[in-house]
Amino acid sequence: MTLATAKRFTITEYHRLADLDFFTEDDRVELIKGEIIKMAAKGKAHSVCNTRLYRELFKLLEEKATIRGQEPIIINDSEPEPDLTIVKNKTVKESIINVAKKLGINPNVVITILEHEYETLNKRIK
Repeated sequence: MTLATAKRFTITEYHRLADLDFFTEDDRVELIKGEIIKMAAKGKAHSVCNTRLYRELFKLLEEKATIRGQEPIIINDSEPEPDLTIVKNKTVKESIINVAKKLGINPNVVITILEHEYETLNKRIK
């Protein structure tokens, strides 16, 4: 009996697949620990929770940090699209340097990543 090992993709390979139109506009996928994972559909409760959470966090954080919503973030061998990421604000100079170095977000500037969809969290923990 032969066991097959699943292919683990690097972030570069994942981006290359996207560049080659391997994914369609309707494909909702993200890279988690080298695996391409289908993202859970968003329901009404999910959307309402996101809206209320954003409203409160904008008030609390003011200009201290930036709230990013459902945007990809590069962390090691993953590029998840969490519901919400709170990122430290940088100076304009720091931002320009960071963008010039690479596209994506450096894990050192991330304060919090929040994924409130239970099914998605459950899949990622396993």
